[in-house]
Parts: sequence; C-alpha cells; structure tokens
Amino acid sequence: MGRSKHLCRTTLGNLPAARIVRLVVLVVCLLFPARASHAIDVEEIEWGYGGRVSPGQFNPVSILVNNPSDRPVEGEMELIKLMGGFRQVGGVIRKKYYISPFSSRWIQFYPYVTADWEDWQLSWGEAADQMVTLTKPGFNKIEPVLLVPPDELVRRGTQLRRFAENLFPPTVCATLPLKGVVLDHVPRWEESRRRSFLEWVHLGGTVHLLQVESGQHPRFTGELEVLNSSRDVLKIGAGKVIRHPVTRNQLTHEFINTAIIPRLTELDRDKKEARDRYRNFYGRTSFTEIGSDRGFFNMLRSAARTHYNWILIYLFAFLYTLAVFPGCYVIGRNVTDHRTHVVALIGTVCLCSICFYFVGKRSGDESMIMRSVAIASELTDGHMDVMQWSEAAVTAGGYYSMGSNGETTFFSSASPTERVNAEVVNGVKAHFDVDIPPYSSRTFLHRRRLRHEPLKVKLTDIAAEAGRLQAISFSLDGEFPAEITRAAVLYGDRLYNLKQTPNGFSLGRSMGTVGTMIYAIASNKFGVYFDPEFDKYKEADKALRSSFRPLICRQLGLHAIDLDNRQSRPTDHLQFYLYSKMPEELYVKADDFDSQMGYVLYTKTIPLN
Repeated sequence: MGRSKHLCRTTLGNLPAARIVRLVVLVVCLLFPARASHAIDVEEIEWGYGGRVSPGQFNPVSILVNNPSDRPVEGEMELIKLMGGFRQVGGVIRKKYYISPFSSRWIQFYPYVTADWEDWQLSWGEAADQMVTLTKPGFNKIEPVLLVPPDELVRRGTQLRRFAENLFPPTVCATLPLKGVVLDHVPRWEESRRRSFLEWVHLGGTVHLLQVESGQHPRFTGELEVLNSSRDVLKIGAGKVIRHPVTRNQLTHEFINTAIIPRLTELDRDKKEARDRYRNFYGRTSFTEIGSDRGFFNMLRSAARTHYNWILIYLFAFLYTLAVFPGCYVIGRNVTDHRTHVVALIGTVCLCSICFYFVGKRSGDESMIMRSVAIASELTDGHMDVMQWSEAAVTAGGYYSMGSNGETTFFSSASPTERVNAEVVNGVKAHFDVDIPPYSSRTFLHRRRLRHEPLKVKLTDIAAEAGRLQAISFSLDGEFPAEITRAAVLYGDRLYNLKQTPNGFSLGRSMGTVGTMIYAIASNKFGVYFDPEFDKYKEADKALRSSFRPLICRQLGLHAIDLDNRQSRPTDHLQFYLYSKMPEELYVKADDFDSQMGYVLYTKTIPLN
C-alpha cells in the first residue's frame, strides 16, 4: 500500500505543468457546467409595420431569435443607435430574454426613431459573433398593412404589405405610426393586444374589413364586438371601420389606390404647392420643423437657463482687456521698478476676477426642478395616452433615475447626434437612468398609457355651414381639468378659439386653417435649430404657455413644413383641445427633484351624427 501511494505521488510530480492545468480545468468544467447564455441566432428582423417606420414615434422592431442548443438560454439584450455605423448616439435600451431549448421566440424592442440615417446594433454579449447590425427600415409613408395569421404560408391575393398579427404591439404606445389595417379574419389575440388594437382605432386608426369567401364579413366577439356593424362606415372615436364588398383575392391595384390608399384631391394639390412655395421662399435652415422634439426641448431649456446680466459681463470684459493692454503696458513703460509693474498686473487680474465673480455667479435660489409639456389623448375605460417632453435641471451631478406611474411606458433621450450616458428599460417597470453633470440639464421624452380621469365634455349646441362652424357651446362635467389656460376646437381643416363663459365654453375667433397656423408658428421661429446656449432666457410659465399651438400640430401629425400627402380633414367629428397646468399624477416619477411644473394639452374626439 505504501509503495502504491509513492508511485502515485511520483507520477503526478512528473507530469508537465500544462497537462496539470488542463486536467484541473476539465474537472472544474465537469463539476460546474457552463450555461449556454449566448448560444442564440437571429433569424429574422421585422421593422415597424410592413418594414416601414415613422420618424418622431416609438416604432416596434421585432426580432426572431432561435436557441439551437439543448439548454435554456437567458440573458440581456442591448439595442443602441449608431451614427455612421460606428459612433453611438443616445442611450442603451436593455431587455431581458429567456428562450427554451430548440425553440424560437419573437423579441420586440420599441426604439424612438428620428431620422433615416440611423443604424441600429443589437448585442447579447461582448464577442463579435454576439452582435448584429439591424437592416435599415423603410422611411416612406406608412400605408395600410394586411394583417395575416402568423402561420399563413401561402401569399394570397393582394399587393399590400403584410404584417403578422402576433407582432401587433400589446400596448397602444407603439401603434401610433400605423394608419390603417386591412383585415379579413378574426385575429387570435390575447387581451392586451385586443385592447391595444381598439385603443389604436379610437385614436384615429382605420380598419378596412374584407369579406371572407362566403361573402360575409368577419364576426367579432368579446372586446372586438364593437367592430360589428351593418353600416359601411362605422365611427369609433377618431377612427373608423370601413366594410368593403370584396374578398382578398378580389383586391385589384385600382381598388387599393381608390378605396384603401386615398390619393391627393385637387384641393390637397393646391395646398401642397402653396407649402412648397412657402418652403422655397423661407428656406429649410430656419424653418425646419414645427412642433419637433428639438423645438420643445429648446423651449424647456430656455426656461431653465440662468438669467445673467450680460451687459455688465461684457462691460467688465471690455474694461479688463483695456486694463491689461494698454494699461499694464503703459505702466511698464513709465515705471522703472519692475515690481510695480508686476503688482499692477496682479492687482488688475484679482480686481477683475472679483467683479466677474459677483456679476456672473449663479443665484442662490436655484434648485432641482423638472419642467414638462405633454399631449394627453383620451382612450377608453378611463385611460389616457400621454406623450411628454421633459427637462431635468440639476445643481448636483450624478446618476438620476426617472420612472413612471403608467401601466406601460417607453423612454428615450431623443438625441439625434449626441451620445447620452443613459440606460433605458421600457415596458411595465420602465425607467430612464441618466448621468447629468452639475449645474446642467438633460432633456428626454416618454410615452405612457395610464389610468386618468376622463374629460367629460357635454355638447349643448352646434351649428355649421359650408364646412365652417357657426356656433358651438359645451360644458365640462366634474372638476377636471381644474384650470384651463386656452381652449380650441378643430372642425374639418379649420381651428377655432374657444372662450370661457359662466356655463362653459362658446365659439370664439377663428384661428384659420391648420396650414395657416403652421405658417404663423414658423414665423415665430418656434422650431429654429439654434444652439441652446444662445437661446434667450424666458420666464418658465410664459415659455410653457407658448407650446399650445405647436402641441396641436404635433398631435395632428403636422410637425413639418413640407407635409406629407394627406386628404382634407373630414367634418364628421369635433376635436377638442384644452390646455391647462399639469396635475401631479402626470409628473415624472423622480424623488431627487425639489419641484415639478408643466402644461398638458388634453384632446378629445366627439363624433357627429
């Protein structure tokens, strides 16, 4: 026995060191098997709806991921925006994933798309084979898509772009880029997608219902039962359901272009020519966008900027220059003792530094404050869809976490060219964690669906003639909103001011057409792309009040001078706009800030019989 032990020790001692290391590694691997956390393949990428996205919106990007191994895979994916294919822009969007063995799964991100030059990179590790650059989406106008079952293998009939129904977002916050859906069956959706679809219709979506082979239209049940009707056109909020007497196989190119994708009318062509002449006259440098993200952010920054006395600062700078030269130069020429010259120079620098300190120092009443403007569109069942632009101004640098009280929230820095040290997690437990330097600010936006008291508009009188309102009066039931700063109503293409009366609101002066309002805002240079450091200081409340008309343009989707081709607006509904101070329930969830303030534009659509 003793000889056996001696032989064993001798054998291990004679083994090369490299073999011993490999043996130890093998034993560790057998005892603690590694988890295949990155063994996945990206099989398919689907941008937006039918491969197209809409700038200035949260667009879905669906990624089909396959796990070819016999073990479950879990981890965290990161989606970043790149400029020029290599420089990161904005923050990092993170999303956890779990995929069962030998299976595939669709994973959806909801990035905020700003321009067609953007590249997007997806990664799930540090290695080169754990990163993939997403294909670029199309940036043409999003046309209605054909909603098809995910297991439909044969392409039947139509020239319309197809969109799998299982990829329809489960929240209305990502459906705004979509304008129309063509449907010839009852989708197999869970509750969240059915609710999201109905809320999308309520906000202005159009559903084109086709007949099945039996000649009947699909019959919906449950929450989707409101889509059933014997009318050819059914109004639901700002949206509508149109029933067509054809099947999918009977769709022709001419029918699609006339009944599903309307073209420009003569009136719209005249309006487009007028817009082009206006754009060519003023140029595209100063009048780039109306109601754009950057326009709102510049407005918020102007309210947060420290108000300096620039006249005194420039005066002291001029006097300091004169004191150094020729002042100190003259002293040096006329005084023989060089020490006198040095003392004069040091004294001049110290005296001017003290003057600059007192003239340019920050006020002692600066605080951590959040300012916001928002658009709140009423949904069904006491919910609202809120799009909000915010600026967080801080005095102490560090990482700050912005949360939300919404049921579903999407965050974005909306930065077109700047890298932001931020982490974004969207969804139910959304948060936006960002690094903000001291005595500076960070702008961001977010969209959320949250429970909110509905806007109870009671219409008592209305009269219209030749597409124009002649009279209107209504009242608000309840105490919401508490204080209304401005009010307006849109009827067709024309916007009208509303004036408050003891019993509610009545028709005021016409603000002109939507196009007239856009030109007026452009003349006020709301959307000018100035460097924020050169923006003039504005009193906070005055700056926030100035966003009333730009917010209306943004809500209508008219945030550019060169508007896309669209039909004249119908006169079968009223769109109300009420502008008031932001209530606390719409504040950003952030404990580090001393106060918050803002304004919100409430919108409500009332169909007219």
